Amino acid sequence: MGLIGKRRGKVVKGAGNPGSSGSDAIGGSLSKNDHNYLTQAFGITYDPGSGLPSAPASEFPLGHTATGGVMSLAKNGQNPQFTVDVIKAIVSTAKDYGMHVAAHAHGDEGMYRAVMAGVKTIEHGSIMKKRTMKLMKEMDAYLVPTISAGEHVAKMAKIPGYYPEIIIPKAIEIGVQNKRTTGEAYKMGVPISFGTDAGVFPHGENAGEFIYMAEVGIPADFILQSATITNAKLLDMSDKLGQIAPGFYADLIATDANPLEDISLSLIHISEPTRLLSIWVWGLGFEKKRGGGGGG
Repeated sequence: MGLIGKRRGKVVKGAGNPGSSGSDAIGGSLSKNDHNYLTQAFGITYDPGSGLPSAPASEFPLGHTATGGVMSLAKNGQNPQFTVDVIKAIVSTAKDYGMHVAAHAHGDEGMYRAVMAGVKTIEHGSIMKKRTMKLMKEMDAYLVPTISAGEHVAKMAKIPGYYPEIIIPKAIEIGVQNKRTTGEAYKMGVPISFGTDAGVFPHGENAGEFIYMAEVGIPADFILQSATITNAKLLDMSDKLGQIAPGFYADLIATDANPLEDISLSLIHISEPTRLLSIWVWGLGFEKKRGGGGGG
């Protein structure tokens, strides 16, 4: 589980619930185990009479996520790791701090619980069923596909010895389904935000996500907006990011063609650097002269 917001500019994750398992039923009241977990992980204390959470701690430590993961040394990469009530408590605490909650999730049950409890974004969403897609539309929750990560791990899993044996079947299964799910979610009208999970694959290859999203039938204008105005809105920074406008911050590249006609232009800094006309990094412009050279 992660928190999205302006506070200290961080996305931080909370520890998993040791009292929950894949067989936990949706709903129900918080158990003593759940209370102990939330107190330990988030500093949330409870009124003994009402059982409602009181003051949380000011920091949120690192830990587990809404479902299992691909790269973890665990057999199951899809099992839910939180009950709905625990997620609701996390969402409520995040709201007190002016943040949304993001959830790493590959398996459908975990992401369904997360969305039902008020989580704003689902990171990966690899094996998402139509019931969750419908719920995300109803709740105005966003999918962050990270197709790049899925494609990379599926490819690398075929190299003997690259990953531990326990990771290989998860990487192949989820890597293949992630991309297909993204196309289905777009067709269903699920809100989509842009993200890559870079670090699972090398930083610097992030722009490949534009290509993967286009390959599943998402239009170029939608993709570009998902990486700009949509993400700015989710970060509560629409007044500072996501637009080319006076007073806004941005990193920009100018090319000799239209990315709405060819989204692969997002990769020209790697494949065809001579097609770059200028680069702007937080207001500092660097013009690339044709035939070499440059200026500030």
